[in-house]
Parts: sequence; structure tokens; C-alpha cells
Amino acid sequence: TSLDVVTQGNGIGLSLCKNLVTLLKGDIWLDESYDSGVSGFPGARFVVRLKTPLVFPPEGTRSSSNDETEKGATSCLPDETPTSIPHNLSVLFVDDDSVLRKLFIRSLSRVCPNWNVTGVASGESAIKCVLGETESGDEGSVEQPPTSFDLIFVDQYMASTEPQLLGTETIAYMRSRGVDCTICGLSANDMEKEFS
Repeated sequence: TSLDVVTQGNGIGLSLCKNLVTLLKGDIWLDESYDSGVSGFPGARFVVRLKTPLVFPPEGTRSSSNDETEKGATSCLPDETPTSIPHNLSVLFVDDDSVLRKLFIRSLSRVCPNWNVTGVASGESAIKCVLGETESGDEGSVEQPPTSFDLIFVDQYMASTEPQLLGTETIAYMRSRGVDCTICGLSANDMEKEFS
């Protein structure tokens, strides 16, 4: 089954921000004076004020400051900075939201420029990409070679007017066909029962 486009975006982002700010003993409010400058789209800006005390570096760490004018703005680093990010990985990102796909690919490409990142819009496309399926075209069947991925990110709900695979169904199919790489499930949904 598939969810309707209307059900995407549960609006929990602001609630999560409010809870996080409250945990940090802070306040968040809407800046009513903000204007985006775009006619008909006023936009919104939220102001966050945290009341947490400064955290000083513990013993055994080194402290560095990029600018002496930024007093209190120090970074605490362990004596040995871990360098465990692999240099070359092949990553697949599966999400129906084209903006999220582009943002993910661009962000990951900047952080890990040697990684090969591929994005697809559905579980069916992911299966074709990973397993190599035969596709029929005007010129007959075209064999798509399988692609080996080290890491796959899959959205749980990919909205469409047509029925399509959920993230869990996509993963189950891949696993049943021998795909054994690391797969991370993604969702904006916070309801645990939806994943059973």
C-alpha cells in the first residue's frame, strides 16, 4: 500500500524543536516582525534562546578557538581525533521527494567527496538498481547490470497515487534476494506501530 500525498508532513518538526529547546532549559517563539519579502508568502522565523551554562573542556582534551573575539566559543576535541569514515563507499538514497534526494546527495558529496552517491525515487527503482532487472523498451529487452552498494538509505513512506512498495517491503525483498549491505530505514513518522 501507499500513502496519499496529502498525508505527508505530520507537522512534528516544530514540536520536536520545542521539546529539545525545553530540555535545554530554553525558549522558542515566533518572530512576528519577520517578513520574507515575497508577496503573498510572509514566511516564518523562530527565535531560540538557550539558558544553559557554558561547558568547559574536561581534562585530557585540547581546546581551540578560531578567533579570539569569540570568547567562550571553543571546540573540545579528544586527544586523538577518530578518522573512521571510509574513503570510498557506494551509497544509494531511496526517497520519493526529489528535493530531499538532491539535498542528501549534495550534502554527502561535500562531506565525503570520494563516495559514489546514487538517488532513486521508489522502492521499485531501488530494486532494479541493486539487483539488475530486465526492462522492456522499444528495442527489446535491456539488461540492467546490478550495482553493488555499501550503504542504502530507504524512506518508509513514498507517496504516490499509484500503489508502490513501502520502505520495509523494499528492504524485505532485497534481503530475500541476498542483499546484505547496511540498510538504514528513514521516516518522519514517530508512530512505532506503523512499522510492525
